[in-house]
Formats: sequence, C-alpha cells, structure tokens
Amino acid sequence: LLDESTSVKSSCRFRDKSRCWDQMKDFAARLADTFTVGNGPAHTRIGLVKFSTRASVEFTLGDHNSNADVRAAIDGLVHSGGGTATRLGMETVRDSLMQVSAGMRPASDRVPRVVVVVTDGAYSSGQDPAQVSGALRDDGTVVFAVGVQGYNSYQLGRLASAPAA
Repeated sequence: LLDESTSVKSSCRFRDKSRCWDQMKDFAARLADTFTVGNGPAHTRIGLVKFSTRASVEFTLGDHNSNADVRAAIDGLVHSGGGTATRLGMETVRDSLMQVSAGMRPASDRVPRVVVVVTDGAYSSGQDPAQVSGALRDDGTVVFAVGVQGYNSYQLGRLASAPAA
C-alpha cells in the first residue's frame, strides 16, 4: 500500500521532489524482489494499492507471475498527489485486494497474509485507518508500517501489528 499523497513529496529533502516517489517505488520493488513471485504453492503473490485522495488497485495478487513483471508494474506507477486517505487505502486493500477473486489464497491454505503500508503517517481528517487496520490484524493479517519523509511514528504505530516478542 503506497502513499502517493502530496505530503510525501512536499516534505522531500531533495531538490527534485520526484526522487522521493522514485525511492518509494524502488523500496517496493526491492522488497518484492526478496520473494519468488508466482502462482505456485511455494511462491509469493504480490498486489499493490496506491492512495492519496482516492485509492486504486494497481495490480492484484493474481496479476503477475514473475519478479520482473512486478518490478515493471511498480516502475510504471505515476505519482498523482492529493490528500492522504489512509483509511480508504486500507479499505481498498481489504475489500478489493485481499479476496480470493483477486488472487489471494483461501484461508484453508494457511498462507501468511501480510500488508506493508509505506506512508508518512499523516492521514487526512476523517481518514484514521486504525479501525480498518485492526480488523485486518484481527483476521490474521500482519501489517507492517514503513515511515517515509518525516513520518508520524504515533500514527504508524496505530497501523502496524505488534512486534513479535
């Protein structure tokens, strides 16, 4: 789940503000590269939602069958800017991406479910994602929150699963 809001770029320390979005995309691609992407039982499925004022499924868990395909899809993402509708982004992940029809394996397969949120944590008014994130965690999904560009650690902590002891 990638935050493409204006605040991510506006707080960027580089003169060329697009470098921060490029770094976020590179992080997502390098993270994906740590897994073997595919549809086989030993493979990882990766989907991506980006959000700002709106949220959009860029690709589902069943769309790409190789690391190269995932990297190409991530490299092609365009930054739109806007508000930070983090709750909407989390709802889109839950309702549109984390579904068997979108390539997610059935719960009976007992495959770990993980969501990685890359954001500055500064959500827009009325967009507190804590309830949706809590519901995902209650359903057994592990949620990681990765902070960027002067992130709000309190808000990131409310998104993430508790660290394992």
